[in-house]
Amino acid sequence: MACLNGAAAYKGVVGDRLIVMAWCQLDDEERKHHQPRIVRLDERNRIVAAAV
Repeated sequence: MACLNGAAAYKGVVGDRLIVMAWCQLDDEERKHHQPRIVRLDERNRIVAAAV
């Protein structure tokens, strides 16, 4: 379940596809090993594609 806030709350409807992004703060050592990921889900939230 997702909750829309702000302007998106006025435009979004059930069934819309969403782009969800996360942000994190890393120190220099963590940054060396961090690998961002992209994951695509189907309409039932099952992983259909993943990339590193």
